[in-house]
Amino acid sequence: MRILVMGAGGTGGLLARLLARQGHTVWCGDRDVDRARHFLGKKSGIEIVEANARNVWSIARAARGAQLVVNTSPAVFNKIILRAALRLRAHYLDLNSHLTAHPFRPEQFAFNKRFAAKKRTALVCVGRSGRGASERFPHEREDYAAEKTGRRRRILTKPLLSNRRAAFDRMSGAPL
Repeated sequence: MRILVMGAGGTGGLLARLLARQGHTVWCGDRDVDRARHFLGKKSGIEIVEANARNVWSIARAARGAQLVVNTSPAVFNKIILRAALRLRAHYLDLNSHLTAHPFRPEQFAFNKRFAAKKRTALVCVGRSGRGASERFPHEREDYAAEKTGRRRRILTKPLLSNRRAAFDRMSGAPL
């Protein structure tokens, strides 16, 4: 599957590396390419394209050819990135919600009919609040530390799988 990860910070960089390791074609969109390269690692072969999450057309250019757009950017950009995914007829996944209009209903739900009309899936709010990506994927944190320090990791752990795996499998057409 061809996947754009918007926001290549700590969580986005980690997610991009995991998806690439699974055999997906992954590239990242971020407004600061140098900072994104720092999070992905200098030896990473994952492409980084400049994309401003405040501009639908910038995201659409960066995501051209993507089948899935993963939003790891701050929640205030959710609606803009959702619109870009709709323009590209791509599936969408985000990690958080921006609860401004209604405190108990994520703003992304308003896009449900539009995604359904294009026969696309949007998974929203799949992140877990209060825990960082390094806590959710401890084996990746160890791999990253080993890469930076040149030491081998000592503990072998299996990757953690989200309870949203089945939905992702439906979108990609192939299991992870």
